[in-house]
Amino acid sequence: MMRLKNKLLLFSIFSIFILISLSTAAEFISEETVTIAKDQTIEDDVYLFGGYVTIEGTVDGDVYAFAGTIIQNGNVSGSLFAFGGTVIVESPVKDNLKAAGGNVRIGSDVIGDSFLAGGTLEINGKTGRDLIVGGGKIVINGDVGRDLRGGGEEFRLNGKVGRDVSLECDSLTLSSSADIGGNLKYKSQKEVVIQEGAVVHGKIIPTIVEKPAKPKKGIGGTILGKLLGLTWLLILGALLIYFVPDVSSNITNTILTSPLKTGVVGFIALFIIPITSFILMITIVGIPVALIVLALYIITLYISKIYVGLLIGNETLKRLYKEKTPSQYWGLLLGLFILLFVTWIPYLGGIISFFAIIFGLGAILITNYSLYMEFRGRKSS
Repeated sequence: MMRLKNKLLLFSIFSIFILISLSTAAEFISEETVTIAKDQTIEDDVYLFGGYVTIEGTVDGDVYAFAGTIIQNGNVSGSLFAFGGTVIVESPVKDNLKAAGGNVRIGSDVIGDSFLAGGTLEINGKTGRDLIVGGGKIVINGDVGRDLRGGGEEFRLNGKVGRDVSLECDSLTLSSSADIGGNLKYKSQKEVVIQEGAVVHGKIIPTIVEKPAKPKKGIGGTILGKLLGLTWLLILGALLIYFVPDVSSNITNTILTSPLKTGVVGFIALFIIPITSFILMITIVGIPVALIVLALYIITLYISKIYVGLLIGNETLKRLYKEKTPSQYWGLLLGLFILLFVTWIPYLGGIISFFAIIFGLGAILITNYSLYMEFRGRKSS
């Protein structure tokens, strides 16, 4: 019981952490399309939320951008934090750059440090100090003033690194123009490919690892694991309905009334939160915060399926018993059984499970944000 209370407490802290971080912004802009025009100047930090964010003007402070597509082509005097599906930076960053997304392209110089994560990373500008990267395919064409560190699947270094390189990857290639001023330390399943003309001034320290074999699972163990998981979801869901019935209803209603918004918020949060935590861990100072956020993130993902199952079960029972209001507990039981069944379907089950997590996560965040804003309004009045 104490573990459950701790989970609920951590979940609440997680929601508050996100909401407070948003509310401290000096300027908050949230629209479908957000544009800071060339002749526009914002003399403070700014938070930008939308489907499409374009920065052409001047920001005298830090920029925090969260969107499907982010294009930075303006003048930002502070640091740039950009998290979205596609992130493109085409003008110099005068402090630090922290960016994450499916596709990230850095076409300009960064005066300070760069912390980048994404499915595909292309870095063409120069990084003044350290460059920390993580992702799938990573191509570094620009120079790095100090150290290069990171992890990913495929690395290709075409530029110069002032000091040491430390990487963990599936494959690593140093092109003919690569130049490493210090040591090259890497951990991989393959040896580094060093093209003619590439230079490593220090030592090359490889760690070659074998690909681990995947353990085989018996069907009995799989079924037992699924049933145990369902049992825990039912217990936790029943407790949530009992202690916070209104919040549970609001979360399921959010999915019904705003499915598009809920899906977008859930999709962005699903990837942005762990990527942000990864960047915080690299900064060392942010490790405690990153560990807390990751723990809360995992708990929220676990809870998200409960509310999607509750919605499915309630809507099904409403159609079966039109003249009666069904109990939410029966709705929870029926909905989670339906989710369990459909997630066993090959291929389709994985897709359904993915969307269940997205919609549940988005609804939880939106509902808690609305409750927080309502609380602030009552407090100020």
